[in-house]
Amino acid sequence: MSLITGPVVVLTFLQIFLMLFLLVIPSSAQSCTQCLAKREGLVHYPTTLAPHFGVITVSTECADNAALATGSSLSVRCSSSGSWTGTTPQCECDTGYHAVTVSGRQICQSVNTCPARNVGLVRYPTTLAPASGSLTVTTQCADNAHVRTGFSLSVRCSSSGSWTGTTPQCECNDGYRAVTVSGSQICQSAPTTCTARNVGLVRYPTTLAPASGSLTVTTQCADNAHRTSQSLNVRCTSSGGWSGTTPQCQCNTGYRETGDATQRICEAIPSCPRRIVGLVYYPSTLAPDFGTKDVLARCADNARLVGSISLSVRCTSSGIWPGQTPECQCDDGYREYTEENRQICQAITCGPKNVGLVHYPTTFGKRLGDVQCVDHAHQITPGFTAWCDGSGNWSDEILECECDEGYRVVTQYEKKICQAVPSCLAKTVDLVHYPNTLAPSSVSRSKTVAVQCADNAHVRTGSSLSVRCNYNGNWSTDVPHCDCDDGYRPISEDNKMLCEATVCEAKSVGLVRYPATFGGSVADLQCADNAHSNSSNNMRVLCNSIGVWSDHSLPECLCDDKYRIVNRKGEGIICEAIPSCQAKIEGLVRYPNTLAPKIGSDTVIAECADNAQRTSTSLNVTCLSNGEWSGVIPQCECDLEYYRATISDKQICLAIPPTLCEAMSEGLVRYPNWIAPLVGTETVATQCADNAHRTSTSLNVTCTSDGIWSGPIPVCECDDEHHVSTADDGRDICKGDNLMFTMISLLTVSGGALLILLTLITITILAIRLLKVSIKRPKHSESYDQLWVRTANNSGGFPTSSTFGMSNIMGTREDDEDEEDCSPSSQPPNKSLETRLVSTSRQVDNMEGVVFPSHL
Repeated sequence: MSLITGPVVVLTFLQIFLMLFLLVIPSSAQSCTQCLAKREGLVHYPTTLAPHFGVITVSTECADNAALATGSSLSVRCSSSGSWTGTTPQCECDTGYHAVTVSGRQICQSVNTCPARNVGLVRYPTTLAPASGSLTVTTQCADNAHVRTGFSLSVRCSSSGSWTGTTPQCECNDGYRAVTVSGSQICQSAPTTCTARNVGLVRYPTTLAPASGSLTVTTQCADNAHRTSQSLNVRCTSSGGWSGTTPQCQCNTGYRETGDATQRICEAIPSCPRRIVGLVYYPSTLAPDFGTKDVLARCADNARLVGSISLSVRCTSSGIWPGQTPECQCDDGYREYTEENRQICQAITCGPKNVGLVHYPTTFGKRLGDVQCVDHAHQITPGFTAWCDGSGNWSDEILECECDEGYRVVTQYEKKICQAVPSCLAKTVDLVHYPNTLAPSSVSRSKTVAVQCADNAHVRTGSSLSVRCNYNGNWSTDVPHCDCDDGYRPISEDNKMLCEATVCEAKSVGLVRYPATFGGSVADLQCADNAHSNSSNNMRVLCNSIGVWSDHSLPECLCDDKYRIVNRKGEGIICEAIPSCQAKIEGLVRYPNTLAPKIGSDTVIAECADNAQRTSTSLNVTCLSNGEWSGVIPQCECDLEYYRATISDKQICLAIPPTLCEAMSEGLVRYPNWIAPLVGTETVATQCADNAHRTSTSLNVTCTSDGIWSGPIPVCECDDEHHVSTADDGRDICKGDNLMFTMISLLTVSGGALLILLTLITITILAIRLLKVSIKRPKHSESYDQLWVRTANNSGGFPTSSTFGMSNIMGTREDDEDEEDCSPSSQPPNKSLETRLVSTSRQVDNMEGVVFPSHL
């Protein structure tokens, strides 16, 4: 015992605890006990795994549309024997629901409601319908109404939510009458009136009183008065009286309050009227209530006060202007003038006038005026101003103007003005063009003007191109004469004569084309489009002066190669391109672009598409002279390892994608992604997992052409000091025995005899547990087809094996064939390894992670 130090004591107790824990935990061979789900009224008990000993607390649930009853609890207990203990919870249906039994189970079912409604003066209340049958309900009469003699207020509410029975009858009490308001009948009292009245300047209207309470009414102010209180509203009560604060009104400006106690009104206040005395203007002014008031008069415009009296005048309460009138006189430069029965001050001016071609404007007296020449005239004397004296007369300065060029002096309405000199207007007489010409300013003179012949015309021999323009704007009567040049002829266009060139019109003779040509010119003939000359005859011809083609030998034109001569309506004789049989695609057959024969047909060899070969007897097709294909369509099929596909409406041959033997894991054996051979099979080497080694003769397997692994399955085992475990991704891996090394280390360090003994016992129990686990089939949460079939895109995805480690050591449940399964879901049946290896072949789009065999 002297060897057991402080650390050894601690380790010893830990070993004892571990041993007891392993002995206490029940083995995986024990059966699972459950407290089964059940229903107690509206309470739902869940299926619960019973404890190994004692009890556990579980929460139940109330049924839909039900809640826990007051004072009850949803907690119950599940005992190790699989029975429920404790007080049964109590649930009750929510409002609007009631408990009913359906198929032996209690549920909360919605309760129907008989709705509230008004039938005449009868008021039906909202009533919860009974679960079955009907319920007697007492209705009510409307306010101020009573049940009619011989009738009852009782009705019945059925379980379906509808009212049944005889409809009650109500009638209004004395002094009330039935009226309909917002679709419902009520009993309203006989009319009561709030009487009209006057309170000061406020006018109350006659108003029908309400049946109860009060009614808001808007009063009005008297005529010529306005409101001064916040509101004109008062209230008319059901008793016919007025209530509320009395509104306030006052007279408008220019009016004053008057009248007796029964009626107050607003009376217009008298005014001293507006008046004019000489040049003094009195304003219109409201008279004072009593006495007089001073008002300021004014002088007329451009007038001023004279004398010692001011412009202040008095207005009496009776509307009269008393006292002496002020005196005003016009300012300098103004004179008194009567206009529309009143005196005004008018400015003294020198009025506008014309002296010859000189215009004097309106100008105020004693000022210089800016004198001007009339329109289209200019001054010929300096200093163009004149003086307007105080009496309105112009000074006698001598000012002169004369008309501008192109204007002359004329008298119009007794005034001299400058008028534009008339023109001899432009015109065309035969082939002679007269220009627009300004007439001479003097009556005794005329102007000689040169006229012109029209374009492509010349003056006739013996004639002159000079004419005269007279004073009145008329041309002289001597008319010049012009003739058209050679190759031109006179025509009338837009009412004037022109010289038009003579032209030989364009024309076609066979394939020869004559261009439009002016008379007297030589034209170069041409062959039609896509044609050429095949003649020694001259291709030049003369168009004579009268527009006619001269006699000549007709050249010969022939169509070019690949063109033929045709006579087409609307186009005449032309050279038309010989049609072609256009290239086209028929399935996998390719027709070439081929020039059609002029007559008959030609045989052409078509082609197969790339990676395709002929399957018909021949690839020959026929091209007709009209550019259409005829004959039997050849047939082509894709080569081996290619298949037919349509891309953009075009059939082509595409290479067939490889079939894949997909990566998977079988225990500790790793199968790679491998492209299957086109035919037959191919041998592929698998690999053992890390820290594992081969125990079978070979690691080779076979990949068939249809993407299935075949052949004997290799076997791998973990290396020493490693055991099979399950990785996070579900694959079997080899994991180091760290726990064993820890135990050996503890034994070496402690050296205690008791510690050694306890350790050996613990190891023995652990070995037994490990031996049981290692001989059992692993359990998976997914089906074997899902477990073993992986796609090429699932890089590194291998099947899940059973989980080893501390969970197995501490008593995790294994799925031996003779043991009961405690999990809620059933386990998949064992399948043979050959069945699990079968995988449907598929085309792989994403080839990442695929190992290609040497033959590809």
